[in-house]
Amino acid sequence: MLTYCVPLIPTAVFWWIMGVSDRYLVKWFVESDANGIYAVAYKIPTILTILATVFMDAWQLSAIAESGDRRAQARFYARVWDAFFSAVCLCAGGIIAFSPLLIRLLAAESYYDAWRYIPILTLSMIAAAFSNFMGSVYVVTKKSTASLWISLAGAAANIALDLFLIPRIGVQGAAAATFLGCLLVFLMRTASAGRLLPFRLAGGKLALGALVLLVQTAAMLLRPRGWLAAQGVSRNVLFILALRPMLAAAQTVFQRK
Repeated sequence: MLTYCVPLIPTAVFWWIMGVSDRYLVKWFVESDANGIYAVAYKIPTILTILATVFMDAWQLSAIAESGDRRAQARFYARVWDAFFSAVCLCAGGIIAFSPLLIRLLAAESYYDAWRYIPILTLSMIAAAFSNFMGSVYVVTKKSTASLWISLAGAAANIALDLFLIPRIGVQGAAAATFLGCLLVFLMRTASAGRLLPFRLAGGKLALGALVLLVQTAAMLLRPRGWLAAQGVSRNVLFILALRPMLAAAQTVFQRK
């Protein structure tokens, strides 16, 4: 039991480091005012993290209950991943699209520029949510040592990228460093968890969803000609991707009733 539990303690610390290191380095390299704006921007996508955490806490008990039959467990993971991926992408697309409006509603006028950092920070929260999903494999298999080293690599990469990007592109560099650090953790956990519990990841759908969100983020930040149309198309594609898994999840709930 100690072999399983002990690696989880520094893993939580490394996630905390990834979450707060940006703010200290923004304050160090830029200024205190920029740090305040970044802190406000960071809170909006955290909505996504909270929802994902609630979901993860709710379904991990079911994942442990399914741990007897490996094939059944892999099928169960594939179904849940499909629904989880779709819901996270759909919510994230909404946060990116309405980031200026959310800042106007939830923050003072002096913090309005914070919306510019929300799209990339939202991508960071997506990668973090997906990383946590893959981390549930370590919970089910009780093999958490790999999670320790992967989280260490992500925290180190995040700090290194902060030191490189913030002096060059300012606050947006902190957001980009967080995204790349979380993305690294997700990719490494996907490879590691796949060896412990292989399940269908739907790589084509994953790539399409990632591409749509990247296009939506670029359109929101760069505002090229036709950016509003790009936003609309992106949201429609994300809705179509999410429709089938959401209907399947709803059908399962009604059948159980």
